[in-house]
Amino acid sequence: MSGTLGSFFKVYEPMTSTMTKPAPKAQSGKKQLKVVTLEEHVSAVKSLKEKCFEVQFTVHGLPKSRKIGGKMATEIAKSVKGKTKGVRASKSIFTSEHPAVSELNAVIRQLDEYRNAFTIVKSADVVEDDSGKSKILGGVRLIFEADHQEFYEGVIERAKRITDAAAKVQHAVDHETTHYDKKNQQIIVPSIKEMDKMNCGDAWDASDYPEDVTKVVGVTGTDEMFREYHVSTKLAPEIYARAEQRLMEKLSGDLEAATVRMVDDLNRGFGTLLNELVNRVRIDPVADHPWKALYPDAEVIKTKPAETEDEIYVYLSYKTYDTELSKEAGKPVQTRKTHWVGPISEKAYQEKVRPTEVDEQKKIFPNVIEGILKEMQEIRTKKKQMLGAYGDNIDASFDNLAATLDKLRKHGDDNASLAQKVATEVKSGVSYRKDLATAITDAMEKLGSTAEEVRVVRRKVMGAKKFQEMFGKE
Repeated sequence: MSGTLGSFFKVYEPMTSTMTKPAPKAQSGKKQLKVVTLEEHVSAVKSLKEKCFEVQFTVHGLPKSRKIGGKMATEIAKSVKGKTKGVRASKSIFTSEHPAVSELNAVIRQLDEYRNAFTIVKSADVVEDDSGKSKILGGVRLIFEADHQEFYEGVIERAKRITDAAAKVQHAVDHETTHYDKKNQQIIVPSIKEMDKMNCGDAWDASDYPEDVTKVVGVTGTDEMFREYHVSTKLAPEIYARAEQRLMEKLSGDLEAATVRMVDDLNRGFGTLLNELVNRVRIDPVADHPWKALYPDAEVIKTKPAETEDEIYVYLSYKTYDTELSKEAGKPVQTRKTHWVGPISEKAYQEKVRPTEVDEQKKIFPNVIEGILKEMQEIRTKKKQMLGAYGDNIDASFDNLAATLDKLRKHGDDNASLAQKVATEVKSGVSYRKDLATAITDAMEKLGSTAEEVRVVRRKVMGAKKFQEMFGKE
């Protein structure tokens, strides 16, 4: 198998014998991927219904910007020989340079991270508003029933921190405040309005600010944040059966969405770390090659021989629009996808797809490594159980990577300490860097297979003749 690990594997020399040379082996984990059966898919769907709650609450942050209007908007448009219909300008408010604003933003991020540690995303629901128009209900997640009390208490605690931080911001809007810098020296900081005014100049407007920040910022919906999946048993038998089937069909979609999203999030982090280890390899297809449009801004993760001699498969990472994320956000949202493409002849790959190594100055960021360690631990302790066999496969996918990172862990090391050790070893140890890069590409490939598998199995289940029987009551 050949891998695109920058200078470690000379993949982009003419592809002959290098295609069959094994990559360096990372420390092996013991977990293996398994083929998910239709029955295991159904079991995971039923588990979502019986052991999970939907969870939703809303976090309201500070307004970040305001539109510039009036004469100034006209002047800005004229400055680029345009009109206000085509040229729009905005100004930033509540600068994060102010310590009170920075503190509030930090506690909001902490709540987001806490939510992500316990919950997985589900497919967005389409509902009707009061006027009868359809809208996307985003921000709904799934949580394991056994975790909901601990999660609720943690949300309430963090919501209080947000309320307290918002009160500090409210005071700082019009008043100087005292803070301590990184050297623990006491400093006097101007009001938020004064700092914004210095940044915005003539575009600044006092009316841009809410009268009371504490009435705008905070967490809502915590009183009714949990909902269980339920079809009323009071319905007539035939109606109940149809409603139950619709619910299970929806949950099957939620299972797919949650699995694919977890894979995408992991691969995004793994790809970031891989880019810090090796030079990226981008494709630059000729204008008439189909990959030009299909895989914009694509990077090559690895290649492998195809069944036919002189042909290869290429594992690509590329940008595309994510349907579920776009539904949640109410606007197009791009994300990175990874999967195998091909087969393609080695000659066409070199001459038509034109892989090119990008020579980059590498810098290893321990916080990226720490984030990956944290995410893998959260999946193993909180999240994978909600996805049944797919959760087990996700766990198995990064088992080698986790083992490679843990090689450097000593008793008592937390994730921050281990991340620093990994960063140091990567800088000085060529062998460890190779092993780590290989483990990452292996994990990304296996995760991609899991995401594809849930799509395939779900469609098989949905098309099964005995669908209603498979989703019937135990």
